[in-house]
Amino acid sequence: KVISISISILSLCIALFIYVFTRTTDLYIYDWLEINSLIHNIQNHFNYQFPQYIKYNLPDALWLFSYLMLLHAIWNDSKSKIKLIFAGMFCLCAIISEIFQYYHWILGTFDPIDILSYIGVSILYFFIIN
Repeated sequence: KVISISISILSLCIALFIYVFTRTTDLYIYDWLEINSLIHNIQNHFNYQFPQYIKYNLPDALWLFSYLMLLHAIWNDSKSKIKLIFAGMFCLCAIISEIFQYYHWILGTFDPIDILSYIGVSILYFFIIN
């Protein structure tokens, strides 16, 4: 349980770090965190160009993985069908949100690599729990 929670928190922190320090400063998260000018200064100082996948796709995959590992911790390594249904719903919701972005039904930029990343994370999760 502790390992699953630790992996969940680590995944979330890495995703947040990548998101905050590699994306443009006109995103809503910076306004929410009230750190827009701080992030802009840090980004200008380091000015490292991350690969596209790390910058745009990996954070979303890590967030999904974080949720899945937290779910795993909550169910305390149970093999119940309800846990698998919830995990599948998380994965499906992530994929559906990408499809909704394609049709402009929700805000965001559709990226088929995100869908592949979600599928990859889902496979990794189901491999880990079995």
